[in-house]
Amino acid sequence: MHLTIKVIPQSSRLEFAGWQGDVLRIRLTKGAHDGEANGQLIEFLAKKCNVPKTSIRILHGEKQREKTIELPDSAHPFLPD
Repeated sequence: MHLTIKVIPQSSRLEFAGWQGDVLRIRLTKGAHDGEANGQLIEFLAKKCNVPKTSIRILHGEKQREKTIELPDSAHPFLPD
């Protein structure tokens, strides 16, 4: 499954921030330098979706706020409505 995510780095909380159309917004506490935000995003999604970190890939937007993520199909029930 492919998912478009918009990250909000250096937020005060790590959380899902809701949907904006078809884009899932996620607040991250890490900054967007040295891949810290991407690492935190993958860890957060893996924990929330109950899948291994290695099963999540950033397909596009590694250095941008809007990213296309590939998740295993089993992750779908764990995403917020």
